[in-house]
Amino acid sequence: MQYFYGMLPTTKPGLLFIDDDPDDGNELKISLQAIDPDINFLQVFDGWNAIMHLQKLLPHEQPQLIVLDINMRIINGFEFLKIVKEDSRFKKIPVVVYSTSTRPEHKTLSIQLGAVDYFTKPDTTEGIEVIASTFVQKLSHAVQLSTTFG
Repeated sequence: MQYFYGMLPTTKPGLLFIDDDPDDGNELKISLQAIDPDINFLQVFDGWNAIMHLQKLLPHEQPQLIVLDINMRIINGFEFLKIVKEDSRFKKIPVVVYSTSTRPEHKTLSIQLGAVDYFTKPDTTEGIEVIASTFVQKLSHAVQLSTTFG
């Protein structure tokens, strides 16, 4: 089974996308890289493998933004948030939840667990492009902060 899609070299701004749907990853990657071709996109298909991936990285190799689905096998998005936000190595990486769930309690819990924002997955290409633009802005801001404050 393939757990990763893409690569995260250290020379480009990195976005880690955690979602068990490869189509969602492909659509988002296309939209992101149409806006900024330098974005380094990596998809991991469940929370467990995302944690294993993060643990292997040196601090300068960490992604500048994590985009996270809620409904996944092994470790869901809420469990991932709990683990990552309690780990001093990863708690400063901004995490955005990107889910099909429109339940207000999912948004509330995501923010309480440390997500910086919550987006419902759109069902149109135009909607994906709008959200991709927002992710690029968040990624740019995170890169600026990491280079300013080390």
